[in-house]
Amino acid sequence: MLDRREVKRTNDTVRTAQGKVARTPLTRSEIMSRVKSIDTTPEMALRRRLFSAGLRYRVQYRHPQTGTKVDIAFPAARVAVFVDGCFWHGCTTHGSHPKNHADFWEKKIAGNRLRDQRQTEAIRATGWTVIRIWEHTVENDSDDAVETITDALSLAHRNLGRTQAGGRSHNKGPA
Repeated sequence: MLDRREVKRTNDTVRTAQGKVARTPLTRSEIMSRVKSIDTTPEMALRRRLFSAGLRYRVQYRHPQTGTKVDIAFPAARVAVFVDGCFWHGCTTHGSHPKNHADFWEKKIAGNRLRDQRQTEAIRATGWTVIRIWEHTVENDSDDAVETITDALSLAHRNLGRTQAGGRSHNKGPA
């Protein structure tokens, strides 16, 4: 066994005072710190599709009123897009339930879903449209995901045109 005082930790390997490299088991915290939360494979795939469709967006945009980080944002149209992983956000179709530490994971995923709901409500309360797209939708039918976003952008641009005209509708006469 290695003496902790002789070890300098680098990732999942350690270098002893004698210069030898030895592998050590990772702690749960170290394993979880390696899980990506931005630039995930489904998020990158959706962004590529949106870009090729001619849409320009902001990545990891901090919503001005709520402080929530939005995966893909269209600030001018006030549209926020989140790409939710099936496991982490509890997809009822594809989300799996680990058998080890089942209580922990059940609470963790339920907490994620509750946070998603609170963030969605808070962003919507500021007049933004929120779109949540499941990881499996991007993987299986990215055309549908892109169409959902473009439809929301079209609707948002039409609605913004009305509200920016002095808060009045396009009818003549007093508001």
